[in-house]
Amino acid sequence: MKGKRVPNNNQGGRLDDIESMQRIEFIYDMISSGFMRGTIVLQCSKLWNISYRQVDKYIARAKKIFEDVHIENVKERYRNALKRTRALYRQCMASGDKRTAANVLRELNDLEGCKTIKVEHSGSIDGAKLDNLSLNQLKAIESILKGASDGKDSDTTT
Repeated sequence: MKGKRVPNNNQGGRLDDIESMQRIEFIYDMISSGFMRGTIVLQCSKLWNISYRQVDKYIARAKKIFEDVHIENVKERYRNALKRTRALYRQCMASGDKRTAANVLRELNDLEGCKTIKVEHSGSIDGAKLDNLSLNQLKAIESILKGASDGKDSDTTT
């Protein structure tokens, strides 16, 4: 067959897509098993009689697949966590367990990225050292003070 080559064959020529995917899957399995790049390059270049550069191309493609699979797994776990947490919240509300429902709601807010930043202080903060506070903390203090000076409650949103 012209243009195709059998694995471990010393002839030149392009591989078909099936053979190429088999090599990428083989390297994918090696990466998943914890093999380092150098080991993969040495073993695969000897196994398939190809250059290190070609093995690096296969490694890049395998890493891309690995990354895509990992991202999809994280998204799926996140969706499942949201489903479980929402179901638990509905169950708590249906049974009248408002204390647990409030805790579940906090967890749900954390999952959805709606965490509330609380800044506590007692007494006057005039003359207090603000050198060690982060920019976000300073902005939170500023909004609290601004809300207090406007006569608004800083915890309510409209």
